[in-house]
Amino acid sequence: MKKILVTRAAAQAQEFCDMLTQQGFEPICMPTIEIAPADDWTAVDAAFRNIQSYDALVFTSANAVTYFIERMARAGANCDMLPAGFGLGKKTKEAMTNCGIHLAPTADALDAKMLASEICTFMTQSGFDGITGMKFLFPCGYKAREELPQALRVHGAIVEPVVVYKTSIPSTNNVAEIESLFAKNEIACVSFFSPSAVENFLALFPDFKTKNGNVAIAAIGETTAEAMHSHSLSVDIISSAPDAQTMAKEIAARLGNP
Repeated sequence: MKKILVTRAAAQAQEFCDMLTQQGFEPICMPTIEIAPADDWTAVDAAFRNIQSYDALVFTSANAVTYFIERMARAGANCDMLPAGFGLGKKTKEAMTNCGIHLAPTADALDAKMLASEICTFMTQSGFDGITGMKFLFPCGYKAREELPQALRVHGAIVEPVVVYKTSIPSTNNVAEIESLFAKNEIACVSFFSPSAVENFLALFPDFKTKNGNVAIAAIGETTAEAMHSHSLSVDIISSAPDAQTMAKEIAARLGNP
């Protein structure tokens, strides 16, 4: 049975592991990310106090939704005060809906640039001049990538990022066990769900690209794949949709019968 290394945060990995098991693989969990609330809420609290100045919210992760909403109550705000929101990916959209954020009905987007385009289309169809001059609040993680804010700004929007969570390398991990599996060529594929997971993984395994050229690499989307490319690593599988089920199926299609 082929082993798939799962680097996703422990609290979010189970669904993907279940999907891999259904496809006949053995998931090996080694979270390279630990997620915690932001250290400084000054900018977020200020945004809540001036929430009426924003035309829309935009999220690219379910983590951002969770920590944004958790802080909202402490800041004395509620969902009725929030503008409509746009989300990237199935899990992000589900988190927004579950938390009570009004989700704008845009078509599913595969990456940040596509989401920006979908937002423009939605606003144009709603009678606006695209998003020119519109102000977006972008709750995100520390070191969040700039693809979405930049794409929105290209279309004339004003985007204000505010940090609502941070990521770090877990204090406890099974690096020695995973190194042993790599040495015995027992891991067929390493899967990544965020650029932060990529960065932390390579910090834990700095020699990965020179010692494990035969291991397939799977990325949840183009942004995560670009993080691999920035380290001169080839990506074998880029999920055609940013969700666990699609990614598991496409890993199976690429690797063949487990």
